[in-house]
Amino acid sequence: MYRNRSGFTIVEALLATAVLAICLVGSSYFYYANRRNVTYARMERLATWSVIDRIESLKGGDYADISDGVEDLTLDGLPAVRSTTVTDVNESGVSFRQVDVEVVWNGGSVAITTYIADK
Repeated sequence: MYRNRSGFTIVEALLATAVLAICLVGSSYFYYANRRNVTYARMERLATWSVIDRIESLKGGDYADISDGVEDLTLDGLPAVRSTTVTDVNESGVSFRQVDVEVVWNGGSVAITTYIADK
């Protein structure tokens, strides 16, 4: 005898629950990975601005005052270190300084090199 039954069997309900659980786990991992990448990108942007700020202050200052240095700073509440390394360069009778500025924080770093000549 065949009876018309409406509803789901226990196997169908378990299968639907398993598919839903897999989708939720996958989407939560995607959210976590995206959040981590956004945080790293924000820190990288702030570090880049800090490096550029240091380079511009050296370019705008007196050539004789350009020197090595290390500074502790805070990027969005996290500790970081900004280091400046200056190297005197003489090529073909032209003297200038190579300035390397790097910001390092827990999880990453940004470094930019520029050249500054006497005015």
